[in-house]
Amino acid sequence: MPESEQTENLEPARKKQRREISQDELQEWDNYLNTRDDKETSCTEIQRHWHVTTGPPQLPDDLKQVIEADRESVETLNQLQRPIITRIEAMRVCSGPRVNSATFFEDVLEITRSVRAKEKKGAARAKQEPIPASSSIVSSSIATKPLRRMERDVSNPRATPMHGMPLALRGKSHRQKKIIPIIIVPNAATALINIHNAKDFLEDGRWINPGEKRKALAAANGGKLPREESVIISSKQLVKPQEQAQLGAKFDVFKVTDSPLKLKASEWDHVCGCFVSGNLWQFERWFSENPVEIFAKLAGFHLTFAEDRPHQTTSKWSVKQLKIGRAESARHMDRKVAKEFWKALYHFLRTSDTFLQSA
Repeated sequence: MPESEQTENLEPARKKQRREISQDELQEWDNYLNTRDDKETSCTEIQRHWHVTTGPPQLPDDLKQVIEADRESVETLNQLQRPIITRIEAMRVCSGPRVNSATFFEDVLEITRSVRAKEKKGAARAKQEPIPASSSIVSSSIATKPLRRMERDVSNPRATPMHGMPLALRGKSHRQKKIIPIIIVPNAATALINIHNAKDFLEDGRWINPGEKRKALAAANGGKLPREESVIISSKQLVKPQEQAQLGAKFDVFKVTDSPLKLKASEWDHVCGCFVSGNLWQFERWFSENPVEIFAKLAGFHLTFAEDRPHQTTSKWSVKQLKIGRAESARHMDRKVAKEFWKALYHFLRTSDTFLQSA
């Protein structure tokens, strides 16, 4: 007999047998399932069995409400589900409810088109304005690539190119900055040379007592001593151009400072000379605190009075002793001593491999 006819014939029996299920009947059905060989029973079979024997189960009202709420939640989740097949669909889902998916992809596409348009424009500009063949620092591989991230026209010498522009196309304003060698002097009031009188001695060739120099500077500044961490000096007054050529001098402007701890790492490569006071604490927190290593990389000098005995510490270091007269009548000899300093410093710059020899 077909299944549909069998179900219709059983309909009267269902109406008569609708009642609550007892605990004994549940135990009987559980025993029945345990005796099956396949241990599997479909929902349809179980439903048919209950409808035929005892009718559908009568659930409590609170349980019905829980089941109904769960069913509605499942239906809501099914409506929210979206098939993710392509990367674009994944991006649309990940954009979240706060982002309008339609305008979101339009913005991304607009940005992509803008970047490609700039690349094509840079490539066309590079073809119209070829790189000069005389430039030795630009390779053929750079000439064939589009010039990207250019802010202004390269034909304008005042143009400001962005980072990555070939050096051959940069104007005069973008040449390498000229190096200024650095000379360190002691930051001590008892030293014969410091930041206050260094310019007088090294540039003018006249030594002035540091204490008197401080008083003069304070008087000129209303009683307050101005604090200078560095001064710029020139060797042109003591070393003439002909002498500079003989010494192989490439520099005539120098920076004098008494604050070496404030120098940047790149500035330490430009330190060429140092005046010492004889105290080891002068080298604290330098690139090295060992005098042997320090004076292997830069020229050392010790300024002292000719009447004094040789310094016990500096006499053991690789430094040049510069002796000046103590009496005021000996000031005419200061110029000679200052010129000895410049000759020794230029000799170091010409022979040392640790200093960048470029003007």
